[in-house]
Amino acid sequence: MQKDAEVVKECMTSAMLHLEVAIANTPPELRDELRSRLLRSASFKEEPQEISPRALLRELRSLATEDARISQIEVQSLLDKREVEIPADAFMEQAEVEGVVVRVAEGCWMFFE
Repeated sequence: MQKDAEVVKECMTSAMLHLEVAIANTPPELRDELRSRLLRSASFKEEPQEISPRALLRELRSLATEDARISQIEVQSLLDKREVEIPADAFMEQAEVEGVVVRVAEGCWMFFE
């Protein structure tokens, strides 16, 4: 992504991404009507899709400090925000096994660059 690129909208599900793309490609005077119709449709009443561990790790990496460190509190906060029902320690232990992070202290990990 270029440095001058602007994030217009963040979508947590493919259904919401579909909605936002459809609305962006619709004339402004029709957007409100399209949004209300699409939100009433069955595809938006489904349970939110689960977020992948890879996506969570990408998001955690973006929250890490300059030296690529992240704390258990920050990990748990993101997991709670994304409604992931796994303890931060268990999630990060799996990341350790996969070689993505290394534990540098109790409750603190560092990402490999």
